[in-house]
Amino acid sequence: MMDNLFLFIVFYLEIILFYYLPIYNGKGTLFGTIIKDEAFEKDGKTILKNYRFGLIAFASVFFAAMLLTNNYSSKSLPYLYILFTFALSMWFFVSLRKAWALRKSNIITKFAVSLKHRKLRDYTHYSLEIAVIVFTAVPFVILYYFFPQLPDQVPVHWGLNGQPDRWEAKSLITVFAPLLVGLFVQIPVFCLKTETIKARMRVPLENAEKILSLKEMSLSANCNLLDWLRLMVAVLFANIASSILAVLATESVSIFINIWMWVTFLLLLVGIGYFFFQLKTISRERKEIAGQFTFQNQAEAESWKSEIFYYNKSDSSFLVEKPSETGYTFNFANRKSWFYLALFVVPELIVLIIFVGSSK
Repeated sequence: MMDNLFLFIVFYLEIILFYYLPIYNGKGTLFGTIIKDEAFEKDGKTILKNYRFGLIAFASVFFAAMLLTNNYSSKSLPYLYILFTFALSMWFFVSLRKAWALRKSNIITKFAVSLKHRKLRDYTHYSLEIAVIVFTAVPFVILYYFFPQLPDQVPVHWGLNGQPDRWEAKSLITVFAPLLVGLFVQIPVFCLKTETIKARMRVPLENAEKILSLKEMSLSANCNLLDWLRLMVAVLFANIASSILAVLATESVSIFINIWMWVTFLLLLVGIGYFFFQLKTISRERKEIAGQFTFQNQAEAESWKSEIFYYNKSDSSFLVEKPSETGYTFNFANRKSWFYLALFVVPELIVLIIFVGSSK
C-alpha cells in the first residue's frame, strides 16, 4: 500500500514538473528553445496549450488506471508507472519538435576560442574522489567477508518502510548484482566528466571575455553536478549492501539504514536542484549579454535534428553544447557517441539479464 502511495506522489510531482518544464527557461523560450517573438504569439501559445491539455489527459488516464490496477493487480503498478512516464516523455518530445520549428537561430561567423588547456585535476575534488572510491569499493569487501554467514534466502527488494518484500536464493549474483550496477554507473559518468572538460568552448567576439568567464563557470557547475551524482550513487548502493547485511542485525539497524537511504535520496535531489539552479542563473546572464545560449555557424545550426539530436560529420567534436541553456549532448556522427551509449546501457542490461535468469 505504501509503495503504491509513493508511486502516486512521484507521478503527481512528475506532472507538475512536465507542466512547467516548457517555460523553465523564462520569457522568449519554449521547451528550452529561443522562439521568434512573432512565432510565439502566433503558434507558440497554441503548442503550449495543446501540450498541457494532453498532459492533463495523460494524468487523468493514469490515475484512473492506477485505481483499477490497485484493486485487481497491485504488483503491475510499477510497470504502469513506467509506461505512463515513457508516454509523458514522448509527448514532451513531440511538442518540443513543434517548438523547435519556431526557433530563433542566430548564426555566428566570427568566434573567439579559449586558449586555456583544461585538465582533469583542475576540476577534481580529491576528498570527494576518495569518498566515491570508499563507498564503491568497501561494500564489495564487506559483503564478501559476510557472504558465508548470510542465510540461504537473501532480500533483493525492500518496501518504503525498509522491510524486505522479495527474497531470492543466495548466490554471488543476487548478493553482488546491485553493487555491480552501481559500479557500472560510476565508470561512464566519470568518463563523461573527462569528455565534458575537453568539450569545445567558443564564444562570439563581442563580449568574449565576459561570456567566456560565464562558460567556465557553467563547465565547473556541470562537472560538480556529475561528481555529486557519482557520490550519491555510491552512497545509495552502499546502503543497498547494508540492507542485505541487515538480515544479520537487529530491527533497529534496519530502521536506521532505511532512514539513511531516504536521507541520501533527498540529498541527491537537493544537490541536483542546486546545481541546475546554478546553471540556470549562469545561462540567464549569458542570454542577457548575447541574446542566446549557444554560438554556432550555419552548418552546425542545420545539423540539429531537434533540441536533443545533433548529427554533423564535418564536426570533429564528440560533445557539443545544447541549443537550450544547460548541458551537452552527443554528436551522433562521432563513433564515440555510440560507444558511450553502449557503456551506459549494455553492462546494466547484462547484470539485469543474469539476475533475472538466476531468480527463476
